[in-house]
Amino acid sequence: MPSLYFNCCKNPYCLNFAKAHSQSYHYPSYQLGYAALHCERCDSYPPLVDESAILQLLEPLMLRQLTQDKICDCPDQLWYKQPIKLQSYGSTTSGRPRYRCPQCLKVSCKTKLEFKQLEPILERIVNPNLPDSTTNPKLNYQRLSLLDSALQGFAQDLERPLLQENNQWELYTQGQQLEPSNTVKLWGFLTCESKSGYSLILHHNCAKPHVKLAPLDPVNKSSVIKTQADGNALTQIKDRYSQIFQRQHFEDLQYGANKGLRESILIPAAVLAYAHFVIVDKVFSGAGNIRHYLDHDSCLRGAALIAHAKRIQQHQLELYYFLNIMQSEQSLSAEGSSVGWWRDRWYPSPTGALCPITVDHLLHAPHPGIQHAARFFTHLNHKLPHGISRLKTLNQHLNIQRVIYNFCEVGPEGTTAAMRLGLYNRVLTWRELLGLSCNA
Repeated sequence: MPSLYFNCCKNPYCLNFAKAHSQSYHYPSYQLGYAALHCERCDSYPPLVDESAILQLLEPLMLRQLTQDKICDCPDQLWYKQPIKLQSYGSTTSGRPRYRCPQCLKVSCKTKLEFKQLEPILERIVNPNLPDSTTNPKLNYQRLSLLDSALQGFAQDLERPLLQENNQWELYTQGQQLEPSNTVKLWGFLTCESKSGYSLILHHNCAKPHVKLAPLDPVNKSSVIKTQADGNALTQIKDRYSQIFQRQHFEDLQYGANKGLRESILIPAAVLAYAHFVIVDKVFSGAGNIRHYLDHDSCLRGAALIAHAKRIQQHQLELYYFLNIMQSEQSLSAEGSSVGWWRDRWYPSPTGALCPITVDHLLHAPHPGIQHAARFFTHLNHKLPHGISRLKTLNQHLNIQRVIYNFCEVGPEGTTAAMRLGLYNRVLTWRELLGLSCNA
């Protein structure tokens, strides 16, 4: 993992922006009541973040980006890159073909995927009320793992060429709560393609206990921004800034839960946000131009600015806040309304309100597809089986539901996210999806 620095100036208009070291930095500063880095050049006070925890979290999250037909953990096996061409290496005594990685020379067999074995597992995932006819839990776990590999492999084979060939992307990132059991509440960040709503990268804040960090506040509290019912956009935006300033510091996103899955720990949402955006930036490393829209939360802003800093400085990426508001009246000026302590400029949009973060005026309007992100979280919270107790099982279910949502779930437009993105030309039933995945 290359050297990454997260405690630095996060003002994109400052000469110190994203600089790891500067004589005009002073920290820790408690001028505003929290531990911060004070950049004297622009007089900003970005909160100090736990760099060690972010870097520890990045390693397991990057391993989850490996291609599903891998036989080793070589870095070039990342799913969004051109995969290593495996070498044929004879066969086992039972006739199964073996393959070797030309880099690390590891030899392994690829598991043959059987439709009939995986069909009952996927059917119960799609229809959770069906009775479980399998009495062997170990066999269930094995087949769930195979199903995860099959569906992820199918989707990745279609996504990979698009990521390598498409030079322009419009992305949207949103955070919401996930409930994998009746007692466990997690926080998730989703980045999707904004026009289609195609779900690309999802991370949650439950991790293996080897990530060392300060424990979460034992007091159940929530600093999640609540959207008001008032249809006046300007009033709602002002209220959101007011809620942000009620936090301990403006990146301190708490969601009122501190219990993770068995044999796991919960990562603070702010730490997860930084790791999430670093991976997003790596996945889209081949793109020459990106417009990235963020849900209005300062927890997302600082993390996205640092992860995308190099692209921002090279004018390859524009960053915006977006707020989806059903407006009963238009209260924002067409020339922009200055709101909040940072005097952010908010503009009216056909589907809400828009605030440029890295440009000084409004260049582009977002597409209404960003509303699909909320639909995906709703899909997850309805479809995840309530009773998941293992981290690995949760990750497998999330992977599977991502593919089902993208290729099988029909939106109000009568199309799936994969159709809107141009990855597939029709709606797939879950059986068709499984058949294509087993034969991929």
